Amino acid sequence: MTFDLVLTGGTVVTANGVVHGDVAVSGERIAAIGAVGTLRADAGRVIELSEHQLVLPGGIDPHIHCDDPIPDVRTGGWSHSDGPAVVGRAALHGGITSIVDFVTSRHEEDLADSIRAVDARWAQECPVDYSFHVILHGDVPTRHLEGIPALVTDGFTSYKVFTTDVRPSPFVSWQINHGSLVELLRLTADLGATVAVHAEDDDIVMHEYRVHLESG
Repeated sequence: MTFDLVLTGGTVVTANGVVHGDVAVSGERIAAIGAVGTLRADAGRVIELSEHQLVLPGGIDPHIHCDDPIPDVRTGGWSHSDGPAVVGRAALHGGITSIVDFVTSRHEEDLADSIRAVDARWAQECPVDYSFHVILHGDVPTRHLEGIPALVTDGFTSYKVFTTDVRPSPFVSWQINHGSLVELLRLTADLGATVAVHAEDDDIVMHEYRVHLESG
């Protein structure tokens, strides 16, 4: 068998333990692990490593925030986090090869359309593997709930909700209607999907903002 790449001589960390050996890659996947020097003859490219260098599987970061609007509650101004091109390159430098960001549902369109719109950009810009959690908010439209089984079948098995607006802002509302939350929990329980809840009391959160802002 011919390999695209062999990393030889490093300390290889696997699910079964740590070994001094070679790792062969074909088609962007690990194809073989062997003793030092046993795989290099069949490689298109060889990278020599020392025993002190670790060879690790690519990491997964399951919670990132690309292109997020970040309001400054003191000034009323806004900034944004970086997009998938910058975040993806940063991930690679840290050994992360898969990242999971968020897609915010838009009530006027289907959930699948919201995902497709974001995915079109990511497919062009992101240098690592990626997926999305789906954020549901407000009074979730019935058609959004009805569309979740198909999304779960397509691999979108994680849904994010907020029980608070997080920050005081006249422009962004994240808080989910609690009736919608109950229906979402019932639905995802049957589907085996996950709901991640940003679980605070909105009245208390906003009260604390007022207290601390007024006190300087």
